[in-house]
Amino acid sequence: MRTLIAIAAAAFIGISAAGAAEPAQVAAKDSTAPVARTEPLTSREARDIARAYLKDSKVRQARVGDITQRNGEYKVVLKSADGIPFKTLTIDAATGEIKG
Repeated sequence: MRTLIAIAAAAFIGISAAGAAEPAQVAAKDSTAPVARTEPLTSREARDIARAYLKDSKVRQARVGDITQRNGEYKVVLKSADGIPFKTLTIDAATGEIKG
């Protein structure tokens, strides 16, 4: 019983400490947050942003498909595990921000 109480107390303290994180720390951990850049994104970085989007959205059985660049934007096709396109993300090449 004491062990259970100790585990519950430790979990509560851990959750409280995580909830008290500074907003800047949370933003630093957010992989989809726009970042000021001096050079445009590479297609590899756009792919990484799309993967982070899938992970953050908790989309399972999906993958990043074709990536095209035009007019300072990347169009990233998201596909199901079967290869069927279900969404296209538009990523700003200057900031890394997902537009849609």
